[in-house]
Amino acid sequence: MENKETSKGLQLFLSDVLTIFKDNIKGVKSIELFSSQFTPQQLLKISKRTPAILLSLLGTKNVSSTPAGREVTLDMACFILVGNARSESKKLCKNLAILPFIEGILAILDSDKYWQLYGLPENIQSDNLYSATGLQVAVWSIKWEQTNNLGDS
Repeated sequence: MENKETSKGLQLFLSDVLTIFKDNIKGVKSIELFSSQFTPQQLLKISKRTPAILLSLLGTKNVSSTPAGREVTLDMACFILVGNARSESKKLCKNLAILPFIEGILAILDSDKYWQLYGLPENIQSDNLYSATGLQVAVWSIKWEQTNNLGDS
């Protein structure tokens, strides 16, 4: 994936997905690209800006050249964080507070309305990754695959 046009196409795709989320998911303090791992220090830093949605490119596969450019399947993820509960009794509240954001993202991924320029998201999965009181944050992930043409080969 070292091709310059492919790299530009990937940047354009990620920018478009961020714009789609920003335009359609309300009540979030931060929607941004995220490429690092979730360490306790990173979670603590992010938990101060919740609710937050972090978009990540996890990897690529099935790269092939076509007459229109380079086609690639992207492994994508959104990490949704809510926090600031102050006691164990609020653990359930954090998970309930995250539901509208999960529903919003799933509605976007499930609608062809947003993906005219790209392949439709497939193999969509959602998981509760972290919900403890130590860092006062709940983290859910939504993962999917999306096949796109990312520029001239």
